[in-house]
Amino acid sequence: MSALKNIKDFVSKMFSSNTFTLLLCLLSSVQGFPKQDDNYAYYNEQEYKDEYDYGDDVSHVDDEDGTHDDSILIHRPVIVSESVQLDVDNGMTIRLPCNVDKLPGEISIIWSKEDAKKTIIAMGTLVLDQEYKKRATVMVDDKGSTLTIGIAKSEDAGQYKCSVAVKGNRPEIKHTVRIRAPPSIESSIPTVLDVTIGDDVTLNCKGSGSPIPKVKWSRVGKMMPDGSSEIESDVVILSKVTRKHAGTYRCSASNGQGNGVSKEVQVVVQYTPEVDITEMFVHTKSGDEAEIVCEVHAAPMATVVWSKNGQKLSSSQRVKIDHSGSRHTLTINQVQKEDFSTYTCKATNSFGSDQKMIEVSGNAAPAVFKSVAAGYSENTFLLEWTSMSYTPIQEFNLEISLSSSGSWKSYTVTPTQDGAYHFAGKQFLSDLQSATTYKARVNAKNGDGWSSPSPVWNFATKGALPSPARVTASASSTSSTSIILLLCISSLLLRKQY
Repeated sequence: MSALKNIKDFVSKMFSSNTFTLLLCLLSSVQGFPKQDDNYAYYNEQEYKDEYDYGDDVSHVDDEDGTHDDSILIHRPVIVSESVQLDVDNGMTIRLPCNVDKLPGEISIIWSKEDAKKTIIAMGTLVLDQEYKKRATVMVDDKGSTLTIGIAKSEDAGQYKCSVAVKGNRPEIKHTVRIRAPPSIESSIPTVLDVTIGDDVTLNCKGSGSPIPKVKWSRVGKMMPDGSSEIESDVVILSKVTRKHAGTYRCSASNGQGNGVSKEVQVVVQYTPEVDITEMFVHTKSGDEAEIVCEVHAAPMATVVWSKNGQKLSSSQRVKIDHSGSRHTLTINQVQKEDFSTYTCKATNSFGSDQKMIEVSGNAAPAVFKSVAAGYSENTFLLEWTSMSYTPIQEFNLEISLSSSGSWKSYTVTPTQDGAYHFAGKQFLSDLQSATTYKARVNAKNGDGWSSPSPVWNFATKGALPSPARVTASASSTSSTSIILLLCISSLLLRKQY
């Protein structure tokens, strides 16, 4: 056992001694290592990292596509630029950076566009694509590359890629370019759009530009048919158009670049003429001037004819026919008794015709009832009315009838003066039926004769209500109905309470 132990101690001492001798030899050989070639000094000056190749025999060979063979790469550049989204006005200059931590002179940076063709724009400082040769330049230094494209146009919008030409997983970065362009409008609608009443009309207007513009529809001088001042949409649909849809519609587009643009379309709704009048009865007297007015709406424009008792009228020394826009007038100077008659305003176009009649008279104007239509008494009622006349009214003729009966009972009433050219009348009625509706009408006699009966007016004794449809003929009757309804509601509430 002691002999074996001695052998182990000897081997251990020998191994330790040999190891020390080997390390000492290696240190001596390193300190005395000679220069191998002329490139040694160049490599010794570089900023070495763990991944650098310390090969003894270095050569630089690039592939045909410009990619540097990174098997002998001294430094693999790292891109430090960040992706940008660049907004450039049309006609201005595009500048795109591609900065790296360090760019050795033998390594190229490639610029390309991410389009369908994957266009290679430039390699290093050399611009390759014909489209860009006159507009693009590339600045290169040890910190990277900058691509400049002058006179930007809409086709320049898109993604641009900068990549470092090394083998393997190339460092790259992509930039997005948007070309700001003033808005424009594309629309197939004609400037004048003829439609027929009842049609559905579609107004479309597409805006283009960069950024994409907002498109709004408005109507010149009027609100839109839905009551709004404008509608933000490319498309506006007008359903079942009437003449009220007619007008000039304006499509406007804006995107903040330059001035906005607009296009107008005139919507002409074709329909049968519509004649409106504000007065069915024109009251005048001999020697005065009388003007008759009718409003005519039509598309296409209507031909308007005035007639008197069926006979067509034309301008003369005392009669003047004129119009301004849709307003048509017939003016009679120095009115004479033979001018008192019924006049017709008739409008005709290719779709049809319409007409309205107006009476010109020296007779008193139709009476207007002032009484409350719903009475407060079961058997009596006080009727009051007024009538306008340029000559004094000599008497009134009041007629009363049960609403369900066709016979009339007449009363002669003496008028009283009620202001300039106004005359009042009243009649107290007794022995009426309770809870019963009646109807009344009045005509008046002045120096020019008897007027036509006034429109029928409904009233009722206590316990009945006149027809709501006819109560509206008197403002006071409407308020009376409201009062009665309130009284009824109050009565029901009181009953419920007690």
